[in-house]
Formats: sequence, structure tokens, C-alpha cells
Amino acid sequence: MQHEQVPEAVTAPDERLDPGGQTAPTPSPTHRELLVAVSGVMLAMFVALISGTVVINALPRIVPDLGGSQTAYTWVVVANMLTITATTPLWGKLADQLNIEHLIRAALLVYVVGNLIGMLAQDIPTMITARAIQGVGIGGLVALSAAVIARLVPPRERGRFTGYQNMCWATGTIAGPVVGGIIADSPLGWRGCFLIGLPFAAASMALMSRTLRIPHQSRPVKVDLLGGLLVVAGISLLLALLSLGGSRFPWASSTTVALALAAAAVIAAVVFVELKVATEPIIRFGLFRGRTVALATATAALVGMAMLAATVYLGEYYQYSRGLDPMDAGLLTAPMVAALAATGVINGRIVSATARWKPMCLFGCAVVALGVAMIGSVDHATPVPFVALSSAVLGIGLGASTANLMVAVQTIVDPDEVGSASSLVTFAQSLGGTVSIAILGTYLGSRVASETPEIGHSLPDPATLPDALRATYQQVVGDTIGDLFLFMTPIAALAVVLALLIPGTRLRSTH
Repeated sequence: MQHEQVPEAVTAPDERLDPGGQTAPTPSPTHRELLVAVSGVMLAMFVALISGTVVINALPRIVPDLGGSQTAYTWVVVANMLTITATTPLWGKLADQLNIEHLIRAALLVYVVGNLIGMLAQDIPTMITARAIQGVGIGGLVALSAAVIARLVPPRERGRFTGYQNMCWATGTIAGPVVGGIIADSPLGWRGCFLIGLPFAAASMALMSRTLRIPHQSRPVKVDLLGGLLVVAGISLLLALLSLGGSRFPWASSTTVALALAAAAVIAAVVFVELKVATEPIIRFGLFRGRTVALATATAALVGMAMLAATVYLGEYYQYSRGLDPMDAGLLTAPMVAALAATGVINGRIVSATARWKPMCLFGCAVVALGVAMIGSVDHATPVPFVALSSAVLGIGLGASTANLMVAVQTIVDPDEVGSASSLVTFAQSLGGTVSIAILGTYLGSRVASETPEIGHSLPDPATLPDALRATYQQVVGDTIGDLFLFMTPIAALAVVLALLIPGTRLRSTH
């Protein structure tokens, strides 16, 4: 009896069997076959990441509608990034133990549930909960897509495919505000931001069922639940300290001391449990003994700070300082998206042709630093075209840097550690972005409240303010957001130094 062939599916080449039941070498699949095989998971990840940031330019409408403040504004973003960050290592570990296809479908389902709750939210706590649930699914899709590429794609081609993945990651993250701004100004209103991804989620599920085939070898499942809970608790306490200090309670207070001690204790417990207790730790600290993994993850964290800061605060700059509506604010981030996408494609081709990732990585990190410095020169009166140009420069840097940091790590670890190692890079990038948003959001809220006490920590519609107060408010917001990127410039420069120290390796043409 003949079995129907599914030409679209690609199986990991080192796991095919000959008729005698023994492993047999097989020709490597073509670029087109590999691209078709990963198309479903790429679509799922792209749509999920757009949904993660689609609310950014809609937040000036969402937060006041639900009765929130500047702190709520920050936490609607931070809650999503928190769960992405905290669950990414867990998904990566599960990818090394369980069937990846089933895990991707589970992550997509969690993402859909979070979207539905967000669409129906009537208050800020419900919205924050929805965003947290959404982040669990997004974390899974990001971590698992990296594992899929590592399983199916030979190392030399991995630069191109990791470039596709990171282009989806970064473009989805940055394009979200563009889409959100357009939807917020449409008849759907801001609730439509939570609807947009649902049909694409269904399409990606159908596409994965047709094209994705990853053989799974059964292994004992050992989930580090204690480590996972401690990671979530430690990051939550740290972010609570960074985002609420100075607004909900003074920095010089017993609450600050208590939160700082609690965060330090839990983070110390994470290190102890992962090193000494867990048999299958979700964060494999042993990987950091390698210079490449340690430096690449640190660089990814610093680059992540710049990327998420631009995603969140440029939209706030355009709307609160320059008085633009969500659609125009979203469209003004399009140059960054276009630059990132184009650079991601070019980077993948260059790395695959040369089998060297480091030159493009260094170029990308240097351009990220330049873009951050350019945005750091912005104030409330800067010509808008210069702001858009600065964000495009940042997009070029992100397109060349993020993919190569992932390739650097995947190339030097053992095959059974690829899921964990890949998730470490994503974890670091997400953690860097989350911490930067918490710190910068606190500074922005405190400075605005200090210089416009009539407004405090609320989020007013600038058009409803008296002329004199509106002018002061817009000036403070614009100048402060420029200062945020000025503070980020040395951090971006440090990323260049760390990238320079990563050992360069030549990519292999086979697994």
C-alpha cells in the first residue's frame, strides 16, 4: 500500500530511516523546501508579535477609556514583556523534551485566549491580565520557532533562516504600533487591535498542519516548575520595584527596601535551584561558561533595550508631544519597519554567502548605537522627518544585529541544547527590553508629574488641556523622551564593544 506523499513537508535530515530501519544519510532539502516547511510557524510568530505591540499606539485611548494612569500605561506593556521573558526559557527546555509541533499549537492557543480576554476587557486589571496571558503564547512561538529552524536547517543556511525569523520578530514587534494606530482610528476602535490576529492564527494553524514535520524521539519529561515559578517571581519583583518606585512609593522608603531585598533573594534562589537542584533546569547557567553564549546573550539584552524603547516611546512622542493621531503616529514608524525588514533580508544573504556572521553583527550593533544617539538628540521641536529618519537608522541596525546573535549561539552548542541556548538569547533580549521600559517609564512619569503637577501621573488628551498647560505638557513629554534615548546611548555603545569580543566562527554547510 502506497502512502500519499506530502511534498510540502520537510523532515529533519539526520532523522530519516532507510527501509531496514537504520538511519540513512539523505540529501539536504532545498532552500525552497525549507522555507515552505517553516512558513506556518513563521506566520504564527509574526502575527503573535504584531499583537504584542499592536496596542502601543492605541494605549493613549485604551488607558483613559479603562480609567488608567501613566503607571497603568507602562504595565500594559510590561505585563506582556514579563511573561514573554519569563516563559521563553521554559518553552525552550520543553522543545528539547517534547513534540515541538504540539507545543507550537499549544502556544498559539494560549495567545488566542489572551487576545479574546483583552478584546472584552472593561478595566485595567483585566487588560493587564490579558496581556500577560498573551505574552505566554508569544514567548512560546518565539522560542519554538528558533528550535524549529535549528532542527531543520543546516548551520550555514541558518544565518538566512534565522534572519527570516528575527526579521519576523523585529518587524512584527515594530510593525505592531503601525497597525494599531490605523485600527484605533478605524470604526473597530482599539478593541479591534485584539481581533486582527485571530484569522491569521487560524491560517497558520492550518499551514503548520500541512507543512511542518519534525520527528520526535521520546525522552523523559522533567519540567523545572520550581525554577520557572522563581524566574517569574524574581522578574516580577524587580519590575515592580523599577516601575512603581518614585510614583507609587518614594525611592527612600521601607517599601523600596523590602522589594529590593525580596527581588535579590528570589533571584539568588533562581541561581541556586538552576545550578544545584533542578535536573533539567530551564536556564542552563552552564552554557554561560562559553564565551560566545555569555557575550551574545549580554549583547542581545542591550540591543533589546533599544528596540523596545523605540517601539514604545516613539509612538508616545508623536501623540503626546506632537499632537498626532494614532494612525499618523503609526505611519511615522513605518520607515523603521521597512529599514529593518530590508536589512534582515540582505543580512541573511550575505551571511549565507560568506559563512561569516560577525562582520554583519558588528555593523548592526554600531548602527543601533548611531540610531539611538540620533533619537537622543530629539526634543519637542525637532522636525518630524528627522525623527523618522533616526528611527530608520535604528531599524537598519536591528535588522543586521539580532539575527546574527542567535546564529552565533546556535552554531557552537550541542544539538540537544539548541532549544535551551536559543531561548537564552530571546530571554536576554526580552528581559533587556522589559527592564528598559520599566525604568524609562518610571522616569518619564516622574518628570512629567514634577514639571506639570496639574496633570500628575494621569494621561490627558492634550487637545482638552488649556493652551498654556498643553504647550508645557507637550514640551516636557517631547524633551523627556529624547532624554530617554540619550541615556540609552552609552548602553548601545557597550553592545558594540561586547559584539567585538564575541569569537567569530565560520558556519558549517551541514548539521
